Amino acid sequence: AEGRSALSEQFATFAAAESAARRPGSEALLERVSEMMFVDAIRRHVERYRMAGHDLEIDGPRYVSLEIDMHVCAEADYFRADVKEELLKLFSNRVLADGRLGIFHPDQFTFGQTVYLSPLIAAAQAVPGVMSVQVKQFQRQGTPDNKALAAGKLELGRLEIARCDNDPNFAEHGVFHLSVGGGK
Repeated sequence: AEGRSALSEQFATFAAAESAARRPGSEALLERVSEMMFVDAIRRHVERYRMAGHDLEIDGPRYVSLEIDMHVCAEADYFRADVKEELLKLFSNRVLADGRLGIFHPDQFTFGQTVYLSPLIAAAQAVPGVMSVQVKQFQRQGTPDNKALAAGKLELGRLEIARCDNDPNFAEHGVFHLSVGGGK
């Protein structure tokens, strides 16, 4: 959760934002009910401390789906399929077999956190069998804009949280396109 006090003229606004864990396949209705219960619990808790003349505002997170297109060239001694499999595991939103979090795991991102391109490239280059990495697209999903790619970073607002689930059943939660060339 995030809390912030912002004075404006005669009253204060307290904004609290909730970051509920996202579960693949969760029902939208259940998620909405859970969010409303959380907001109600926060409101009851903070109300005791609210000063007279101050308004209370509770805002939820605004998820920003990413759209990334990466091309990787595999080294000659490696099979393209093996390299691609390892990269897709790494660039997932899951807990990996060795206990590490995938690059796009929800715990890797927080409110307003800028998403930098260089750690994504470095992570891909660290995978055995990767010779080179080229990112062709790096943007908010559905918003064609090369500014983030050119700048090497995607800046988010204070209540925005990046997500890239790469789930074909929920493409609106972010997509990671990966092509692999070279190798065997």
